[in-house]
Amino acid sequence: MSRKIGMNSLPDGTRVAAFAMAVALTSACSRQNTVQTTSPPVTAQPRVNTRPAAGGPTRVEKDLLDEKQVPAEAYYGVQTERALENFQISGVEINRYPEFIQAWAIVKLAAARDNTDVGATNKQTLDAIERVAQAVMKGDYDNQFLVDWYQGGAGTSTNMNANEVLANVALEMTGHKKGEYAIVEPHDHLNMSQSTNDSYSTVGIVTALNPVLGYEKSTELAAKAYKSGKGIVEVIGEQKILTDQQINDLLNPVKLTNLDKNQYRPKK
Repeated sequence: MSRKIGMNSLPDGTRVAAFAMAVALTSACSRQNTVQTTSPPVTAQPRVNTRPAAGGPTRVEKDLLDEKQVPAEAYYGVQTERALENFQISGVEINRYPEFIQAWAIVKLAAARDNTDVGATNKQTLDAIERVAQAVMKGDYDNQFLVDWYQGGAGTSTNMNANEVLANVALEMTGHKKGEYAIVEPHDHLNMSQSTNDSYSTVGIVTALNPVLGYEKSTELAAKAYKSGKGIVEVIGEQKILTDQQINDLLNPVKLTNLDKNQYRPKK
């Protein structure tokens, strides 16, 4: 049975708050692994057309439906390409909110580390995922996260956009071509032991926690939640990193845009 990092320990209201937080963007802090000394206004990145130009060279990828042409320069794959065709609803791409993209890298890295610990993933694959996750956390591949905020499938398109980008960048970093999913595969490695329903909601919580706790601590907590089968908020509470009130404040959608992150800096 797959073990999941989810929000099962949270009441419904907190689950809604976490989802709303992910969509609304929880912080606009700069990309670094420390808590900021100030809280800048929450703003989305400017909207730009980041899709590869039509008519350029392509590569062929295949899923359960059929083969499909994917732009050769793209790091995303067939599942993302289908989403780009089918879910052009709001015109707002997920890359407008960089902290949300960071959180996907954190959760995928946490799962890969724990899968390696239990012998389900080999060290070579983990090393590749470690490298690409760090690059995505720095924002190097934000322009490859292109699916629309509004989509069918309960977030599957976003999850697969993350899986495919991480896999293809990892392949290229290790001397392989995009789409040659022998060493790192979007489903078998990046999505191992996970469900979109749990990954997506966990990413929402990590989006809020990362600016406060930092990349490594957020990854460590996500891995512990994944390994134990507990919710990440439950793990944080057990370790007394933040109080229940601090956690509730972090996940309160009403307070998100005016949050003073320094107020919740963990005690050394």
